[in-house]
Amino acid sequence: MSPDVKSEQQNLYPLLLSAFELMYYVYLVKLPNETIYVGFSTDLKKRIKTHQREKQILGLIYYEAYQDKKDAMEREKQLKKYKSAWGYLKKRIKRSTESI
Repeated sequence: MSPDVKSEQQNLYPLLLSAFELMYYVYLVKLPNETIYVGFSTDLKKRIKTHQREKQILGLIYYEAYQDKKDAMEREKQLKKYKSAWGYLKKRIKRSTESI
C-alpha cells in the first residue's frame, strides 16, 4: 500500500469513529413470550445488556442506525404505531425473527 493511501485511511479513521459515537439506534429484540419489542437507544450494546438482565430477552433480531435523533425516534414511532411499517419490516427480516 502506498504511503498516500495509508495516510488517507488514517485521516478517515477518526471521522468514522466519531460518526459511530453519534449514532441513534432503533432495535428489535425477541422476548421470552415470543413477542417482538421495538426500542430506541444511543448505546445499543448497553441497552441490550440491560434488556438481558431485566427482561431476559432471547436476542437482538435487528437494528437500524441513524445519525439524526429525530429520524430514529420517528422510525421507532412508525414501527410501534403503524402496522404497515411493522408488517413491511417483518417480511424483510422474516428468517431473523424465526431463528431466535
